[in-house]
Amino acid sequence: MGSVTGVAGAGAMGGGIALAAALAGSPVLVWSRREATLKACFDNYRKDLGRAVKKGWVDRGSADEAVSLIQPVTDMRELAAADLVIESVAEDLSIKKAVLAELDHICDENTILSTNTSSIPIDMLAAATRRPQRFLGTHFIYPAPIRPLVEVLTGTETSEETLSRVRARFTEWGKRCLIVHDEATGPIVNRLFGVLAVEAIRLHQSGAASAEDIDAICELGFGHTTGPLKSLDAVGLDVALASLEYAYERTGDAVFEPPESLFRMVSEGLLGRKSRKGFYEYPNT
Repeated sequence: MGSVTGVAGAGAMGGGIALAAALAGSPVLVWSRREATLKACFDNYRKDLGRAVKKGWVDRGSADEAVSLIQPVTDMRELAAADLVIESVAEDLSIKKAVLAELDHICDENTILSTNTSSIPIDMLAAATRRPQRFLGTHFIYPAPIRPLVEVLTGTETSEETLSRVRARFTEWGKRCLIVHDEATGPIVNRLFGVLAVEAIRLHQSGAASAEDIDAICELGFGHTTGPLKSLDAVGLDVALASLEYAYERTGDAVFEPPESLFRMVSEGLLGRKSRKGFYEYPNT
């Protein structure tokens, strides 16, 4: 069977990472405690792959093979079969540390553990394990099956062997790994996007322009594939808020301070695509 990747978390990012692996022909185990979450994850696979087949991005045979390579599990102990496990649960320090501690207990001592965190310091999460030398950050970009970039964030004790093994795995998946050695920096793509996102939200909040026009300015003016407000809706406004709060707390820089309207939208349950309404409405999601 060869190398097996485990993914702890079956949300938008966890599910996407698993699909990225499977499309590259790699077997992958996807864990969630809730069967309903795994079912929703697989429903999304079929929808996404169906669209990809229609657009000619993937042939039907490859799409069917990818789904067959993904095994859903509700018992975390089954992730012990993987030699790399990527944690991708909620962006909450206590939740992540609890999951990583459990994985550390379950997995073989040579298994590499990683986190897909968008904002929490790597060393802070590595401290939840007994293997800081075999721990790092692997930050995928949404949507993970399509975006070719993975930012690999090293902790202060991450070994060169760990870095080499992870780079080799993701290269097999067709990804380009860019290394961020200063773990206190966090993912660079998030730092850059955070500045743009905050300003886009502030402009929308002030009534300067509609969400559609703000996004169109970025798409037509800068050549962005997707505007910032559409991207925030896709990632989830609750996830975006947590990421900005961490960045603001870590840097003290006002460019990352979440706008009041973002707090309000999250408190009202307007989370983007997953709640069918955010900056845009998604009646058929």
